[in-house]
Amino acid sequence: MKFGKLLKETTEGMGPEMEDLFVRYKELKKHLKAMKKQQKKDVDGETSLEDDDLVDASASGNHEQGDALSAEEMAFVNTLNEDLLRFNRFFIDKEEDSVIKLQALSDRIKGATGAEELQALKAELVDFHGEMVLLLHWSLLNYAAVVKILKKHDKRSGLLLRAPYLANVLQQPFYSTSVMSRLVKMAEEHINSLVVKQQGHSSKHQQHLSAASAAMDTPSTAAPSAADATAASQPAAKHAAAASAEPAFIQQQQQAAAGGETGSGE
Repeated sequence: MKFGKLLKETTEGMGPEMEDLFVRYKELKKHLKAMKKQQKKDVDGETSLEDDDLVDASASGNHEQGDALSAEEMAFVNTLNEDLLRFNRFFIDKEEDSVIKLQALSDRIKGATGAEELQALKAELVDFHGEMVLLLHWSLLNYAAVVKILKKHDKRSGLLLRAPYLANVLQQPFYSTSVMSRLVKMAEEHINSLVVKQQGHSSKHQQHLSAASAAMDTPSTAAPSAADATAASQPAAKHAAAASAEPAFIQQQQQAAAGGETGSGE
């Protein structure tokens, strides 16, 4: 797939609010087609610009560089510069808002205890993490677009613009993503901490349920009342009396039998 088509599909996939935040690749290609092939060359057969030449000629529109840039070249560079300025404004604002938003989420996490609150915070952090990753992808894609179009430019015009221009691009805010990368990492750490909190909350809830269930299933172990103790002791007392009376009865029977034998002997 050609890069221009890939860039267009990616732009459309990110929603209408992001459509104006990509390199105007198609328009830049039109500027290239308007250029004459292989403009004036230096000793090595190619014309090149120093970093200062690029800044003066492109950013301020200064033509005092010996007309190093033609009208078509100026149109190309100015279009590219306008894109970078838009990227920088958007990225700086987004970066500041993201830092503030993550700090607010961090403060809420410290005081969060309820299951619903923890779940809501995790959902917000997941969305925030997705936005940061999308911004990092956006930055890299636009840088790749700049590299591609400058390569086409140098091939078309013979003016070596790519190296000095990219050296300048690398210093632009939209490509300086160290803060955004840290925000992504911090969001991941917060999500992991919330998962641990949720697991602990779920474990405690399960323990309470288990304890309640065990209490319902266990028989009552309350001390018996005085009436219950008396009723329980009566059968035992009767059994003991019967056991003690049994030897006396047997002894009486034995004595009666002995008396009968004596009488019959006499």
